[in-house]
Amino acid sequence: MIYIDQNLCVGCGLCKKVCSYGNGNIAIEGKAYILTPHCQECGQCIEVCPQGAVQWGTPWGWTNKQLEEAQAAWNQMMETARENPSLAAVYGRKSVRHYQNRNIEACKMQQILTAGQSAPTASNEREIRIIVVEKERGKLVELLIHAYRDWMKEHTKEEIIAFFGGYEIYVEKWNRFIREYDQDGVDNVLFQAPAVVMVAGEEKHLLDAGIVAQTMLFAAQSIGLSSCYVGFLRKGSMISEELRRYLGLKDEERVLAGFTLGYAAITYQRDVIKQPFEVIRK
Repeated sequence: MIYIDQNLCVGCGLCKKVCSYGNGNIAIEGKAYILTPHCQECGQCIEVCPQGAVQWGTPWGWTNKQLEEAQAAWNQMMETARENPSLAAVYGRKSVRHYQNRNIEACKMQQILTAGQSAPTASNEREIRIIVVEKERGKLVELLIHAYRDWMKEHTKEEIIAFFGGYEIYVEKWNRFIREYDQDGVDNVLFQAPAVVMVAGEEKHLLDAGIVAQTMLFAAQSIGLSSCYVGFLRKGSMISEELRRYLGLKDEERVLAGFTLGYAAITYQRDVIKQPFEVIRK
């Protein structure tokens, strides 16, 4: 879990703003404090804090010494990566949910799409389609909201939780998304990003779609753009025929991967280590 040093906190609210639980985990009353136990330990609140007030407690069962050593090693790797543009793009990419009100230049969008087209696929099958929504972002958000609202009305809470992989927090999230959209027209699904990119195809091309999407994301990062995977796009195409028609999906096609794209409206002050995967070497 994270820890907020009240002596350093100035209550700027940036930690709450970047919380991946949609402002639901941190509250600001003069100063920031932890509101709920729902923490994905992504570390973005630590990365944006201008005062260094938000810190790791003892995450993942580590001792303070283990954390300090791991963070020092991580910082060294990040410093080395800055000498290599490709590694810098890989190491530096974050899930950004706040964007400037600024369109993406046509030449940069074409560079990203060309990166996707250059990605390898199994047996060189080219059965993937890339869908870009820029001018009609509002329509896409509207269709997503309607899709989830209607679907959730028709299913039990247990069925909805199962649909979201067993995470009840997503039910709470979508109830809030729908409420905020209906009341104030707020888009907390696609974060009012200037562009949304989707990779579509039949389910058998899921791995290819992941390769194509990740190639585009690293290309975007390398030319100064930020992004965020949005799994709700994929699930939305599974539950809404209206959305599928709008996207031009055929037969068994669906959105296999989708992400927002734009210029970040957040400044990151530092990089923090994430819980490492287990690595087995033989």
